[in-house]
Amino acid sequence: MKENINLNERYIINPAYFIRMDDNRAILSNRENIELPVPFEDFFTFLHPLNAQLLAFFNGKDSLRKVINNVSRKYNLQYQDVLDIISVFVHNKQTLIKQYKDKKIYFPENLLIRKDEVSNFTCYNTNDFHYSSEPDFNNKRLFKPLNIFLQLTMKCYTDCIYCYANRKMQLGEFLSFEKVLSLMEEAKSIGVVNFDINGGEVLLRPDCMEIISALLKNNYYPYISTKVPISKEKIELLKETGLKTIQISLDSIDRSILKKMVRTNNAYIDQMKQTLIHLNEAGFNIYINTIITSYNSDTKILEELVSFLSQFKNVKRIRFNGVGYSIYKSAEDFLKFRTNDKFKS
Repeated sequence: MKENINLNERYIINPAYFIRMDDNRAILSNRENIELPVPFEDFFTFLHPLNAQLLAFFNGKDSLRKVINNVSRKYNLQYQDVLDIISVFVHNKQTLIKQYKDKKIYFPENLLIRKDEVSNFTCYNTNDFHYSSEPDFNNKRLFKPLNIFLQLTMKCYTDCIYCYANRKMQLGEFLSFEKVLSLMEEAKSIGVVNFDINGGEVLLRPDCMEIISALLKNNYYPYISTKVPISKEKIELLKETGLKTIQISLDSIDRSILKKMVRTNNAYIDQMKQTLIHLNEAGFNIYINTIITSYNSDTKILEELVSFLSQFKNVKRIRFNGVGYSIYKSAEDFLKFRTNDKFKS
């Protein structure tokens, strides 16, 4: 048994992960966009339903000692044998591999953690993982979808030269809130793990607050990415939905560069600066995404951006991505704004 395991402690399945049945086998996957108690990498694996049943005993109510006793009684196993099986999953620092016949079953790092490390988690029941035939690990195709990405609108605030969206769809009508809610509820009923929304600009939907709130209430964690300047009042509404994280796409703080890259007016950068100030004051975790083109692929320009962003304590990450080719742009246009080959930073 590990030295750091406390038999009186209550352990739970790390809410960064999600378990569900998929026909006669179980799947274990990571949730997207959730604020995690521990770092992890993207993860997906098939489990034997018995593995899922074992993990379901960690309900946050029972001590580890009681969990071991419960497992021992249900499966007619010795206490020490159950302890030896379970202990390797508690605060495991690396991926674990277990052999089942000719297949390897993988378990992610930090699978079982102390209940007091998080405020919200999912409780499972052993009956959730009933099976009646030998699990099929050879069929890699899922019987039910794992992730759903819904384009709420194709309307945009900016006119980016590198736009990856199909702008012809901007003229179409978007799904009603009632239909979106219906899709969300159906997704939850069949065990969809991640339900995310994108566009276009999600925040340009008149009912975006209601949609974000509904997602969070259904334990989905949307990753909102935007170039829209957000007022202080709207930021407060976002906060009221329960949203904690937002991505701001900002390619530069130079007005002339923004005019070329996202075709905005002179007031745009000042509005975006105010947006960052208000988001920081409201306590949002802020992620920055910057696209590198020939217009801003200069270390001085990027250093100015980083220097400006460094004043905000809630900016958690700045990601730089080289511009990619868009099927909705001509090859000739792409050659004009693609990153200079000499730029390696």
